Amino acid sequence: MDDKRYDKEFLETLHQYEAACKAGGSIYLEPDELTDIAEYYYQHSRVDEAIATAEQAMAMFPGAADPLLFRARIALQYENNADKAEQLTHQVNDTDELEYYYITAEIMLAREQDEEADSYLAAREAQVDEDDLEDFRLDAAGLFSSYSNYELAEKWLAKCQDTDFDDYREIEGQIAMGTGQYERSEKIFNHLIDRDPYCIEYWNELASAQYMANNPSGSLESSDFALAIDARNPDAVINKANSLMMLQNYDEALRYYRLFASLQPYDEAGSMGIASVLSLQNRSAEALPYLEQAERLSTPGSGTYFEILCNKCYTHAAMGNYGLAFDVIDQIARDGGSMAEQDMLRAYVFLRQGDEPQAVAHYRKAMAATDPKEQKRGQFFFATSAFGSEHPALARQIFGEMAGGDTGDEWPDVWVYLVLCDHRLGQREDFLRHLRTAVERNGDETLQGLADLFPSHIAPADYYRYALTHPDMAARPSGDTDTHNPSHPSIPHTPL
Repeated sequence: MDDKRYDKEFLETLHQYEAACKAGGSIYLEPDELTDIAEYYYQHSRVDEAIATAEQAMAMFPGAADPLLFRARIALQYENNADKAEQLTHQVNDTDELEYYYITAEIMLAREQDEEADSYLAAREAQVDEDDLEDFRLDAAGLFSSYSNYELAEKWLAKCQDTDFDDYREIEGQIAMGTGQYERSEKIFNHLIDRDPYCIEYWNELASAQYMANNPSGSLESSDFALAIDARNPDAVINKANSLMMLQNYDEALRYYRLFASLQPYDEAGSMGIASVLSLQNRSAEALPYLEQAERLSTPGSGTYFEILCNKCYTHAAMGNYGLAFDVIDQIARDGGSMAEQDMLRAYVFLRQGDEPQAVAHYRKAMAATDPKEQKRGQFFFATSAFGSEHPALARQIFGEMAGGDTGDEWPDVWVYLVLCDHRLGQREDFLRHLRTAVERNGDETLQGLADLFPSHIAPADYYRYALTHPDMAARPSGDTDTHNPSHPSIPHTPL
C-alpha cells in the first residue's frame, strides 16, 4: 500500500492510538484525527477496524461531519446501503461542507438518480467559495466518472479553468477510457507519467486502458512498473492478474488473484478471479467455493452480483449439476435479473444437457427481449456455448448469421469459430473459404485460436496456403468429435 499521504506526524499518532487500544486505555484525539485513522485502516483493507474507529468518533463527537461522512461512504461503497448512508448524513450538524455535498450527490448516484445529483450539485455550486470552485467542479466530474456517467463528467470538467492541472488530465483520461477512446486515454496517462513517474495511480490507470484496448502485454508491463513502486498495491496486483489471464498464463494469474484476495479480503473481485482461472483450468469443483464466497461479499444491488450468479450457474452446469444450475437462475429471477438474461442462461444449461430444441427455444425468447444494440453479444454467447457444448452445426448456423454485414469486423472471433465449426463438421469447402477470410481480416493474436489445427512452425499468415495444399484438412466424417476449443473461457461471460 502506498503510504505517501501519511506523514511522520500521522504515523506517530496512529502508533499512540493503537498502543492505547492494546493497553485498554485511551488517548484524546479530535474527530478529524480519528477519521484519518479510520481511513488508513480502510485503505489497508482493515474494514472492521475502520468502522469501529469511525463509530467511536461518532459516539464521542455527535454530529461531527468527518466521522459521519466517512462512515456514510463505507455504507455506500462497501455495504451498498444507500438508506444507511442517508441516515448517517442526516446526523451531520454542519451541512455546508464540500464533503457533505459530495456524499449527498453520491447517494443519489447510487440510487441511479443521476440527473437529480447533477441538479443538486449545480444548486450547491452557487454556495461554494470562489477559492474552492475549481476543486468542487473537478470533484463533481470525478464523482460522475466513478459512476460511469461520462456525459455529466464531461459537463462538469468543461467548467474547469486549469486544463493542464494533473487532476484535470487524470479525470480526462478516465473519461476517455470509459468512452472507449483507449488510445487517447493511454496518451494522457503516459503524459502524466512523464510528469510524475512515481505516481502509482497513473501506472494503474495506464494498465487499465491498455487492458481495455486488448493489449495485455502492455498492461502487464505497466502493472510491473506500478508493482516496482509498491509490490502490494491492490490495483496493480489485480491489473497484473487480469493481464496474465488474458495472456493465458493461468498459474501466475491465480497467484496474483490470491495475493489480491489477501490484500482486499472484503472485495469480491479476488474470489471471482480465482474462480475464473480454476474454471479455465477445468477445475469447476474447486472454483465453486470461491464463487460462493464472492456471492457472500456481494449484494443484489452491486455491479458484480449477477455476474457472480451467472458464473455459478455455468459452474454447476459444467459439473453436471443441472438442477442446481436452474436453481441459480431462479435466484436471479427472485433478485430482479432480466428475463432476457434468465432465458439465455436456461438456453446455456439446456445446451449442456444436450437438449438442443429447448436451448434454441429459450435463446429465441432471450433475443426477442434483448435491446437490438446488445443482440450481437447474445448471438455470440449462444454460439460459443453451442460450440463448447458439442453442438457444432447449431454453432455454425449462428456464427453464419453473425458473419453477414459488418459483424465480422466487429467480432473477428466469428471467423475463427466458423473455421473450427467447418473443421469439426468435415466441411472442407466452407473451411477453406472461412479460413481465407479469417486470415485476411484477423491479426495473429486472434488467429491463435486456430493454432492447434496447424503444425507449430506454420505462421498464422500462412494458414490458408498450408490448408490449400493439404486436402485432408477438414475432410473427415461429421461424427468426429474433435474437442478443440479456441482460447476463450470454458465458462463464458455474463450473456446479456
